[in-house]
Amino acid sequence: MNIPLIEIQPDALQVFHDYQHYNGDLPWTEKIWLRKNNHSYSLSVNNNSFYDNDNNIKITLRNGNIFQYDDGNDKLDIIFPKYYPVFNNLPSIESNLTSLTKIDDNLIIGNSNGSLIKFSYPIGKSLINYELRKFAHFNDILKIMTFPSNKVIVTLGLDMQIKIWSILNNKEIINEKPLRILNKVHQSRINDIIMIGKGRNLISCSNDGLINIWEIGSGESIWKGKRIKKLNDSCKCLALLEVENSNSNVSNNDNGKFFECYGKILFCGHSSGTITIWDLSNRLSYGEFITNNDNIGIEWIIVKDLNNIMCGLINGEIISYKYDLKSKENIENWHINTNIDDNSIKNFKCKLLNDNKLIILINQYFMELELINGKLNKLFVGIDEDINDFIHIKETNELLITGKHQSMALYQ
Repeated sequence: MNIPLIEIQPDALQVFHDYQHYNGDLPWTEKIWLRKNNHSYSLSVNNNSFYDNDNNIKITLRNGNIFQYDDGNDKLDIIFPKYYPVFNNLPSIESNLTSLTKIDDNLIIGNSNGSLIKFSYPIGKSLINYELRKFAHFNDILKIMTFPSNKVIVTLGLDMQIKIWSILNNKEIINEKPLRILNKVHQSRINDIIMIGKGRNLISCSNDGLINIWEIGSGESIWKGKRIKKLNDSCKCLALLEVENSNSNVSNNDNGKFFECYGKILFCGHSSGTITIWDLSNRLSYGEFITNNDNIGIEWIIVKDLNNIMCGLINGEIISYKYDLKSKENIENWHINTNIDDNSIKNFKCKLLNDNKLIILINQYFMELELINGKLNKLFVGIDEDINDFIHIKETNELLITGKHQSMALYQ
């Protein structure tokens, strides 16, 4: 199944509003451009829609910044950002924004200079008041996670270091020095990190194929694993699932170093296109399965339950599976193609929005898919550059994105 990718003129909403307030005597001639997959179109505007009658395309206003796209074959919502602040080259932040998280009433943002920035949230029009921790890492901050206590964060850098930071208060972003630095275990780039339970254990994976469990209290590596059939198969991404029935009789805290591991299953995506599965109760393999016969690598993996295991391949394909722990058999639920040239894919991420929706980011495309069938439900538009990261703010049901040139956008 192919998914339609639609790109629309970023300022189309402004053109729409300009037309509604136009009182001139001459006919309105301004049009907007739209691209669907590899085809381009020119759309006119009227009081409540954009349209191209020759190609049966109509984009009708539903509410505020939400329009419905319909071309006779595909129907979906197109949503423009309500709020689009730009940092405008604030001193010391002249770099791309690479990652972000929300902690209490603050946003913690990582950039390509390895710095951490804190803003109060929601962000006002004035971005003068911010806190900055320069050179938290030596270069790009790839991922930021918040501990359940909301007092500590963990950052993953391109410098092959994982750092644990204490958030002090609203006056300071972070302690001058990290509480822990986790390093010198992986021999190449660390691709992903994931937290177990309350965060007393952390899992990381890297290009050297190593999957490592850290004990945060001591900062020590307490377990190392690799794909058994191919030890050097790079591990690109991780996902965790808690299951009710575990075959293991191992205690919840054996050796005093493994916390909240009992009954949890670890899924790892590899460069060979293989997904390996581990029982964290005893750190033994639950098996593995191949997602494709062309050895196309896995970029991300999301696991809702054993009937919904989703992965994104580096060529832009997205696949959903069922997996049986006893028989070690997998069944494909659905398989979609995003129609993007794999040579042009720069950033490909996915997050589970709720029990029924997936949020997919692929370059500048930002979309919502139905979890049950992979159907494109919504497309978030209005950004004319690549996006690097995003978060869902549950309290307000907002999507906040970061990207190049210090840009941020908010969708609601």
